[in-house]
Amino acid sequence: MMFGLSLVSWVVSPVAEDKIALTLSIAESTMALGVKDAQVNLYVTFANEGNRRIDFWSPRYSKGYELLSFELQPLPKGVSRTVTRLPRAWDKNWPEVFSLPPGRHMTRPIALGDGTWEPLPLGTDKVGKFRIRAVFVETPERGDTTKVWLGRATSNWETVELRNHMSARKGF
Repeated sequence: MMFGLSLVSWVVSPVAEDKIALTLSIAESTMALGVKDAQVNLYVTFANEGNRRIDFWSPRYSKGYELLSFELQPLPKGVSRTVTRLPRAWDKNWPEVFSLPPGRHMTRPIALGDGTWEPLPLGTDKVGKFRIRAVFVETPERGDTTKVWLGRATSNWETVELRNHMSARKGF
């Protein structure tokens, strides 16, 4: 099942009227999604609904590594948390951009247990029910953003069960 929300966001451009829409989607399973190692448990889909090419920093290097995060709220009641990428050292690093032509989309698999994401607020081998949404943010304060999309886009909140197969780690 695919869920999504279309948002209109703006890009820095010589023409002030240029508007580019960005869609983020989260694919959801009908059973608890396992969080272990490189096991993919979420998919985030970026879709260019505008009529111009969108450029983004690649998540493979430092400029794009932390742009995607997830807001996670335990159910039935709980405090919402943001799950971000963990800081890392860069032995190879340069400003790589990927482009998304008008009318096209790109789906990015996410493995929350691959060691690059903050740990979930869930004990080992426990299943938890959460509301979750994807958040993608790029701001001018981050440095050279003259060639990339700027703004904030979020997906709809979705309800998902996650099973934590990871050993206890420090986190939330």
